[in-house]
Amino acid sequence: MDESDFVFDPLEVEIDMECDTKQEEEYWKRMDEELDHHLNRMHFEDAMEAAGITPPVRMKDDGKVHFFHLGGKESDSLGWYSFAPDHSKGVFGNLKTGAGGTWSNHDETTTK
Repeated sequence: MDESDFVFDPLEVEIDMECDTKQEEEYWKRMDEELDHHLNRMHFEDAMEAAGITPPVRMKDDGKVHFFHLGGKESDSLGWYSFAPDHSKGVFGNLKTGAGGTWSNHDETTTK
């Protein structure tokens, strides 16, 4: 294997960083949590798309059920989702077609 075979993927690299202060440690811990939340949200949206449901542009992560329109008339709120506040799991569906599924950062996505 030579240098040309090496592909850098920043999401696959764990950086062992020693922090000089507790404040620095807390900062990096927060950044790591935000990255995890962002990646989980992307995976949840990917699961929705895999079920044929285009996710809304703005999603709330409060654990409540939210409805959104899937196209056609603005008043047709046939899509729905619920995304946990800790970004660990979610459920989604289409009221018209019955398509939907669940997603968890611990399990595989199930769709119908």
